[in-house]
Amino acid sequence: MKKLLILILTLALALGLTACGETSAPQQNAEEPQTAQEEPQTSPEEQEKPEEPDEDDSSDYWELSFDMKSYTKDVYSEDNQLIGTKTSYIPVYSLIDENGEPFTGTEPGQGVPEDEFALCSTFNSAVESVGYSDDDFAAAVREEYEFCLENNMELRTFINEISTPSIYQNIETLNVIIQSYYEIGGPHPTRELRALNFDLTEASFYTLMSLTDEPEAMKQAVVSSILSQIDEMEQKEELYPNYVDIIEGTEEFETYFDADKMTVIFQEYELGSYAIGPLCFDIDYSQVIEYFNERALRLLSLSAGAPEDEYDDEAVRMAEIAELAGYWYPNGDEAATSFFYYDEDGRWTYYIRTEGDPEATEADSGVTVPAAGENYAFYAKPDDRELQSFFRFVPAAESDSGKDELLLDNGGTVYMRGE
Repeated sequence: MKKLLILILTLALALGLTACGETSAPQQNAEEPQTAQEEPQTSPEEQEKPEEPDEDDSSDYWELSFDMKSYTKDVYSEDNQLIGTKTSYIPVYSLIDENGEPFTGTEPGQGVPEDEFALCSTFNSAVESVGYSDDDFAAAVREEYEFCLENNMELRTFINEISTPSIYQNIETLNVIIQSYYEIGGPHPTRELRALNFDLTEASFYTLMSLTDEPEAMKQAVVSSILSQIDEMEQKEELYPNYVDIIEGTEEFETYFDADKMTVIFQEYELGSYAIGPLCFDIDYSQVIEYFNERALRLLSLSAGAPEDEYDDEAVRMAEIAELAGYWYPNGDEAATSFFYYDEDGRWTYYIRTEGDPEATEADSGVTVPAAGENYAFYAKPDDRELQSFFRFVPAAESDSGKDELLLDNGGTVYMRGE
C-alpha cells in the first residue's frame, strides 16, 4: 500500500479557513457546490443508486485517489415547496482504474486490493457520519415543517452545511476537521466540529491518548496549557463556574493534528453558554513532544530532542543535499510505478507511471530543506502548497540493506538509490 499512498502528496489542499471562534454560517474557501436537486415528492429511498460495476469492467490497475466532493440535496414538501437544503463539501477516498473511472462496488473484487478498499470505506464512512445524513436531514426537515404548519409558525427553508475548514496530510496521515452547521428548528443555529485523524498505513483512526505511553503526564500538560489560555480569554466570564472540573475530567480530548501544533476542541455548551460557541485551544508540539510515543513521531513527522545548533555551516548543509542527487525507487524496485529524482541542488521531482510502462509522468515537485539539529535529516517541500514531509538519508555504509536509503517519515517508507 505504501506505493499507492505516496500519491497523496500530489494533491493541493489549499484550505485556509479557521475552524473555531465564529458563530455564523461557515464560508467555504472553494467553488460553490454544484446543485443536483431531488425531484419533488421523491423520497431518499426512491432515488437511483449507482449501478454495481459489470464483471467485464474488471481491471488489474487500481490507484488510490483523494478529492474534495461537493454536492447539494434539496428537500421538498408534499405541496412541492422547497423546505430544506443540505450542502456538503467533504474529503473522499476512492479507487480509480487506468482510465480514471472509480470503483463503485460495495465489496472488494475484480482485482480491487482489499487493503485500499478498506481504507476508502473506513475513512469515507467516518466523514459521512458527521452531522445529519441525507436521509435523516430530509426526515427532520419534514417533521419540523409539519410542526410549523400545525402551529401556524413562520415557514422557512431549513439548512445543513457540511464543510471541511482544516486539512493536514503527509505520507502517513490525513487529518481533517469536519464542520456541521444547521438550522432545523430551535432558537438559533447549531455548529459541531469533529476532528478525524486517519493513519493511512493502518487504515484506522487515532486519538491523542493513543499517541502517548504516558497518558497522565500528557493529560496534565494539555490541561495546563488550556487553563493558561483561558486565563487570557476576554470571554472567560461566559464559561461555566465548574469549567476547570470539566476540563480536568475529560478522558479523551477531541484533538486535531497539523504540521506544527495540535488543536483541542470543545463543542458548543461543553464549557459555557451558546454565546461563546465552540472553543479551540492550540498547543505547540514543543509543549508535549516529550510525551509522544514513536507512533506519534512517525505520523506527525516530528524529531524529538535534537540540538538546535548542530547545523552551523551552510556548506555542510549544501554538501548533504548534493548527496541526494539521483533516482530513488521504493525498496529499490526500478520497475515500480512511482519514483523520485533529486538534482544536486536538492530540487526533487516525483514521477508516476502505469505498471510495465517505461514512460513516466511528472506528478509533483519541490525543494529540499535541511531539518535543524540533525545531520542527513530533511524536509521535502512541494512548490504549490503548504505541506512538508520529513525524511532521512542513510548512506550505504550505515544501512541494513547495504544501499543508500531515504527513510520517509521516520522510516515508514524506504526508497533506495537506483543504479
